[in-house]
Amino acid sequence: SDLLNGLQASVWEALWEGHGHPVDEVTYVNQAAEGLLGYSSEQLKDQSASRRLILDPDYEHVMKSYSAGIRGGRDFEVQYRARHGDGRLIWLRDVVRVSRAPDGHPMVRAVTTDITKHKQAEERLQILAEAGRTLDSSLDYETTLANVTGVIVPALADDCIIFLESSQGRLEMVTSAHSDPAR
Repeated sequence: SDLLNGLQASVWEALWEGHGHPVDEVTYVNQAAEGLLGYSSEQLKDQSASRRLILDPDYEHVMKSYSAGIRGGRDFEVQYRARHGDGRLIWLRDVVRVSRAPDGHPMVRAVTTDITKHKQAEERLQILAEAGRTLDSSLDYETTLANVTGVIVPALADDCIIFLESSQGRLEMVTSAHSDPAR
């Protein structure tokens, strides 16, 4: 138990009978889940916890993943967005082991980890790749730089100003963008 509580992950176990609720009974939640998800163990053991936690656009996908894994009797992974207890948006990954309880009912044991930083880095890399493609798209440097600022704002910054050195050695603003078009 100390080993599971020391993890930077939520470890949980649940019975799954498929009576209209995704989980019929959560039988175990480690203490680390409280810090990771921002809800008490009691709240996480509630039958409606997944509905409160998982964002609406991802909920059906997650439930289909669980249903398919349980029906097929195979382990699986699923990634989704969730609402932390403090209101923050977080990305989670469940690694799920499907088995049977002693009474024969389907049971899942899952390790849930926060992958928010990984997803944010992935998003930044996609934006930088798009900026790179934009730089390659035109020989007109002013148009190209204006397009790059449009890619960067608001994805990576609220404001972007590009200066280039003139032939006289002075800095001259070439383009700018702001997340508020009125500015």
